Amino acid sequence: MLGSLRHVMAWACKSSAFYPDGKLKRWHPDIEVHHVRRDRILLGATKAVGRRWSSFVPDLVGRLRASVKVAADPGTGLLVPSVEFGARTESTEDQQATLADVLNALNTLAGDRQVTLGLVFDEFQEIHRLGGEQNEWHLRGTMQHHQHLSYIAAGSKPTMLRAMIGSGRAFYQIFDPEAFGPIEPQHMAAWIDTHMAEVGVHPDGVGAQCVNLAGARTRDVVRLARKCVDRASDGETIGHNAVAAAFREIVDEDSDAIYTWWAGISPVQQNVLRAIAGTADGLTTGGVRRRFGMGTSGTTTNAAKALVADGRLVKTETGSGSAFDNPLVRGWVVLRALRDLGIRQEIVFAANSTGEYDIGALRAW
Repeated sequence: MLGSLRHVMAWACKSSAFYPDGKLKRWHPDIEVHHVRRDRILLGATKAVGRRWSSFVPDLVGRLRASVKVAADPGTGLLVPSVEFGARTESTEDQQATLADVLNALNTLAGDRQVTLGLVFDEFQEIHRLGGEQNEWHLRGTMQHHQHLSYIAAGSKPTMLRAMIGSGRAFYQIFDPEAFGPIEPQHMAAWIDTHMAEVGVHPDGVGAQCVNLAGARTRDVVRLARKCVDRASDGETIGHNAVAAAFREIVDEDSDAIYTWWAGISPVQQNVLRAIAGTADGLTTGGVRRRFGMGTSGTTTNAAKALVADGRLVKTETGSGSAFDNPLVRGWVVLRALRDLGIRQEIVFAANSTGEYDIGALRAW
């Protein structure tokens, strides 16, 4: 599949405008996500083919049933189409149909020109979160007819991605799975420190501290590093206190969304999360179950399995046997939920290591 991506330019790899960004789910209602996704696909395709594909825009507009506006991109001068969304009253079904129209039109135009276009769906597991299996089957039904589009589905929730390509699911045997590990921690830390220095902030080990606290997912690390820069004054030297304060601010920003999810899970699941946030001891041991009110061993195990299946926890070989997938959720539980039980820890506290967190570094804080 990679060999067929002949027209995916270096720009596409550097700019989130080429592919739908799963992070937008945090800031936009579900009804807007398809709108953002299809506009980014149009923008990315326009830049990937460049000026030489002079008939791309009028041909594409002519093939779409949706209302399309065209404007010049200020950075390149290219004519860039986007789907008119009106008053944002379009139903989810209509949005799915419009996205299918965009993909079908791109496939037809690529076929007419005897080229192959590549599309990268980042945070692909969000397809399921936004519409369940019905959304998966709808997208698969569109994709399977495309002979001139190649798709890469990337994501950061391995458990959910494995489920989506499993037997009986829409994308079974559609993709060839390929595991990509996190960016090497020392390289990521050095990159953060270098770029902070370039914007006039003097980091005192901040890069390594961001990696230790935010984990292996690049977007979480970069978000934390950016928050550190946003909070800093020009010429300021910042260290671990600044990183902890930035982490606290991000947790506060996401607090409403985390609480909404928290309120929708069972009390046993909530207590399992409290236990994982508060101790490295095994979840099913009698002392931990009594301390955190988790009931029987079987009830505790089933609650933990459900959280793993939902992508909220990951299994580990150390500590309690489970750890938080999202460091921000871990921080929220430490800050908000553990205190319900009279347990007070600093927001940077992490009881369980997944290989993503340097527990020794965090405890040294």
